[in-house]
Amino acid sequence: MKLVKRIRWLLLLIILGGAGYFALFGGEYSLFESRAVKKQKATELAQLRMLGDSIGQLQARVDSLASDPGMLERVAREFFGLVKKGERLYRFVGLGPEKRDTLKAKAERAAQVMADSMAAHAERAAQQQAQQQGSNRPPQP
Repeated sequence: MKLVKRIRWLLLLIILGGAGYFALFGGEYSLFESRAVKKQKATELAQLRMLGDSIGQLQARVDSLASDPGMLERVAREFFGLVKKGERLYRFVGLGPEKRDTLKAKAERAAQVMADSMAAHAERAAQQQAQQQGSNRPPQP
């Protein structure tokens, strides 16, 4: 009788041990696999937030170029060398290669101009929103 009980307990321990092993290491639903998937999900959500911010900045840039003639003129003058009627464009030649604008330097300047314009656009939008909220508030007693 005692031998039968010991065999039952031993079988129960083997079954539980096998189930525990499978839960930790086995299949696509293992503990380690689920942790890896959670890490990947967090990483991708962070990347998604960054891309969303980037889209917002680019949309602000587009809005700025579409609605602000001064910004459009600035970009046309600085990056495309356009001039108004009656103006003259002076270009200096003969500078050494180390002093010439490279594509990288122009790209950095363009990025700075974009950043400046986006900041100005965001500031204008915040001011407009504050004005709208101020006009929509009920009078304070």
